[in-house]
Amino acid sequence: MQHGKKYRNALELVEKSKAYEPAEAVELLKKLSISKFDGTVELHMRLGVDPRHSD
Repeated sequence: MQHGKKYRNALELVEKSKAYEPAEAVELLKKLSISKFDGTVELHMRLGVDPRHSD
C-alpha cells in the first residue's frame, strides 16, 4: 500500500517504542496534523482506580 509524503514525514517524527508524556504527546499531535480542519483525538488512560471504593 502506498502512502503520501505527508504521512511518511509524520512517521519519521514518531518513535514507536517511546512512551510519551501527555504534554509532549499533545505537542507532537499538533505537529503531525495534516488536515485543514480541527481534528479529534481519543485518549485511553489506565488510572489504576478501584471503582468499588468511593474514596
